[in-house]
Amino acid sequence: MLRFIFQLLFLPLRLLYYFYLRLRQTFQKSRSTLHWEFPSYFESANKSYIVRKIQGKVSSVNRLEFLLSLRSLRNNPRIKKIKFVIPPLSWSLGDIWEVKEELKILREQNGIHISGFAKEGGLGTLLLLSVCDEIYFNPEAEFQIQLPSAEPAFYGAFLKLWGVEVEAYASGPFKSFAESFTRTNFSKEARTNIESLILDLQNKILDALTEKRNIKKEKFYLPIQTSKSLIEMGFGNDVMIEETFFSKDEKA
Repeated sequence: MLRFIFQLLFLPLRLLYYFYLRLRQTFQKSRSTLHWEFPSYFESANKSYIVRKIQGKVSSVNRLEFLLSLRSLRNNPRIKKIKFVIPPLSWSLGDIWEVKEELKILREQNGIHISGFAKEGGLGTLLLLSVCDEIYFNPEAEFQIQLPSAEPAFYGAFLKLWGVEVEAYASGPFKSFAESFTRTNFSKEARTNIESLILDLQNKILDALTEKRNIKKEKFYLPIQTSKSLIEMGFGNDVMIEETFFSKDEKA
């Protein structure tokens, strides 16, 4: 009941905001380029428009809002070009992969030309840039590349020293989770399994980075790449500053 009452109370404000969006959309019909600065992190809560206005400056959006914004561009035939800037990211690998796939759909299925600019970053930044038709870097940018790996910790000897006995039951040849508390190293079966998973994930990431530009995978084994080295290997197009990338003369 209270929810219904609040909906009625805020209905005029929501209608005003809706008409504002429609009016803005009407004035932007002649513009075909979208300038977009990606958030450095995702909010964990979904805040309403009113709450954001009360709080003042909006720091970020949540992950679902961001993905829905990208997906909505599939139904916007006026957008012909997207130019996005990537700040240093605090996204999970799953977040990065979902956004990369959405951008890939926009480029391949909707025919949208995509350009990306990175100030600096890591493996996730390069994954997002790999979808772009044009890639630009900050002149002094460095990118730390850390492919997925395993850093296991085993407490079997420690628990045994303190007289703690751990019972584990496995339906198959091994139970990898329990091995952290019962052993001092991987069993043969667990090692084979984790190596297979890591290699598959590494190959999937390296394929995404290299297949579009025909670059050797070994280039991304180096822990640090600079703007210059990425351009020399054919991954990027040129160096540029953000003010030039987001040109004020461009109707965007």
